[in-house]
Amino acid sequence: MTSSILSLALLSGCTTNYNMYTGEEYDEFSLLNTIALPIAILGVMAIIDSNQQSSSSNYVYCRGSYCDESVAWDYFPSNGEYRCRDTDNGQFVQDYYCSGQYKQDNWY
Repeated sequence: MTSSILSLALLSGCTTNYNMYTGEEYDEFSLLNTIALPIAILGVMAIIDSNQQSSSSNYVYCRGSYCDESVAWDYFPSNGEYRCRDTDNGQFVQDYYCSGQYKQDNWY
């Protein structure tokens, strides 16, 4: 996807008025703007990618005594509730999977 966006940007070119170059007599081609467009696109894409990576770094990990099991309780102090999570991927599962465990927070 990135390469197709860059190719389109380079092929189309830009004018000094920051419009796409069409070859009309009032259009003045700008090499600087043509080069700057794909760089700006790559910059925006890099920022979006870094934001996605930083939000995934907020992931909590199973560190409690039930983490060697396939599921473990996770406590949410904001609402005082426990939820059951899969210890392999952190996804929430039905609470009855954790029913044989003592309710304690295993995720932090």
